[in-house]
Amino acid sequence: MSRPGPAAEGGATCGGYHGAVWRERSRKDPASSTDLSVCAVPNTVRRAGLRSVNAPSGQYRGLDSGAVYICTEDSFPIRRLQQLIRNQSFLRSDVPPPLISSLQFSDHVYVEHAADLDSLQVCLSRRVPLLLARGLVRLLVVDSLAALFRSEFQAADWLERTKQLITFSSTLRHLSLEFTTPVLCINQVTDVFSSDDSLSQSSSSMSPALGLVWANQVMVRLMMRRLQATVTHGDQSSALRRLEVVLAPHLAQGGRDLAVWREGVRGVRSS
Repeated sequence: MSRPGPAAEGGATCGGYHGAVWRERSRKDPASSTDLSVCAVPNTVRRAGLRSVNAPSGQYRGLDSGAVYICTEDSFPIRRLQQLIRNQSFLRSDVPPPLISSLQFSDHVYVEHAADLDSLQVCLSRRVPLLLARGLVRLLVVDSLAALFRSEFQAADWLERTKQLITFSSTLRHLSLEFTTPVLCINQVTDVFSSDDSLSQSSSSMSPALGLVWANQVMVRLMMRRLQATVTHGDQSSALRRLEVVLAPHLAQGGRDLAVWREGVRGVRSS
């Protein structure tokens, strides 16, 4: 595993088991909608989670630990993470600036690249448990399962695909429960179109890329949608987003508007 090093500012903004989360990203427009289990938010949520787990415990509500980030598609978003770290003091005004400056957030983020299911299985069965057992990490992010299952299985291989999905689900569930660690799994969504004969129009809805097999493996599922409105904050502007609870045993259904800024994600009060 590797650790992200320093980088210049830039980059795009960005159901779980015991807190496992998956985010489904629209293939047509990655920023338009995100369906997650536990925590589905644009890319920032993943990076914000990395920072939160690094924060001091106690009154500052952090875990004072590290995180594992497994990439299967794109390279790790180092520049965006560094931007979030540099702007941490604007997001966490409750934490003394000297304390924030003393924290080396990126030193506690372990990055692994898995190009196929075999390498992902090796990572989850050998490397991740070692870091968890040593207390070096308290958050696991997999970005994403859908990419690997879509590339390695054809439609006729549905039975083997189902078996593999359940196997990985069991592995993640075991890690989450044994080490009391939240698992965030990024998924994708696809558009499902239906024709409305009365209006002679077609409407579309989002469907999880991995289907009901994966959807039934999670306990918490959130949906993030990008709305048409735009909000401003100082010299920044952001598309308004809506985070909704789709499924959660401990949360009531509802939602909250939010926006993505240089320092991270903030809630937005409805006007």
